[in-house]
Amino acid sequence: PERYESGTVNLPAIMGASAGIDFIKPRAESAYMREMRHIQRIYSVIERLPYAEIYTPYMHGNVYLPVLCFNLEGIPSEQTAAYLNKRGIAVRAGLHCAPAAHRKLKTEKTGAVRIAPSYFTTGREVEYFVSVIKDSNILKKVVA
Repeated sequence: PERYESGTVNLPAIMGASAGIDFIKPRAESAYMREMRHIQRIYSVIERLPYAEIYTPYMHGNVYLPVLCFNLEGIPSEQTAAYLNKRGIAVRAGLHCAPAAHRKLKTEKTGAVRIAPSYFTTGREVEYFVSVIKDSNILKKVVA
């Protein structure tokens, strides 16, 4: 069938995916546990902030995936993401290629901020994010 396909096979992408699988396979369980510890720490802080709304399921101290979607009161997600970006924190904002999910969450106009720690995220980085998001003047700073 290769003779009927047009173009060149993307060997760099295939090799990169293979290297990624080889790297994570022996570390998968510890990577998952590490990411979950990080996201649980972030949840524990954001859920207590009166100006934050969380959209990702969180039940009895348990999360299902190391992903958290939230917004700050009255602030479009893109502004929050830009504010965090200026402080060296990488998050995603908007509809995340899932407009139907945002219709269900009632965030189709504002989108949401999504944070997802990775295998390479450090505890120090998590604590830095926590300190920035807990800043009592964050709403004024984001809007400014």
